Amino acid sequence: MGHDALLTLFIAIAAAAIALQAAALWGIYRVAEQIQKEIRQSRENLREQFGPLAQSLTEILADSRQPLAAVTGNLAEASRVLRERVASIDSLAGELAERTRLEMSRVDQAITDILEKVDTTTTLIQKSIVAPIAEISALVKGIRSGLGFLFSRRPASATRDTTSDDPMFI
Repeated sequence: MGHDALLTLFIAIAAAAIALQAAALWGIYRVAEQIQKEIRQSRENLREQFGPLAQSLTEILADSRQPLAAVTGNLAEASRVLRERVASIDSLAGELAERTRLEMSRVDQAITDILEKVDTTTTLIQKSIVAPIAEISALVKGIRSGLGFLFSRRPASATRDTTSDDPMFI
């Protein structure tokens, strides 16, 4: 085999390899084209199926923005009003507690003053009325005893005033 025949053989082998590569590339191109076609069909199917759903969701979200904004605004306003009311109730409760404390202090002072006046009045009545009456009562008893002694001419016995328990003793 000569050099020319060997060169022709290698050229034929190279040509066959190139032809095989071209066929393989053609096959890869056809498969890629089919895959691309299937992807387009799948995408179209997804659009057909999920398009209305996405449209509905978009409309729902668009329609709910305004009511949600209104609800959020109303909640914020209610929260503000509630904070103001709680603050005023807290202020009122503090003021009420302070007034109650002051009134309780005044009532306590008034009761203390009344008790002191009652004590002073009782002491004064005792000194002014009860003590002289007791002295007068003692004086009258003394005069009676003296008159009784003078007119009876016998000594008053201490046993006469008391009752005897002997008959009842068993």
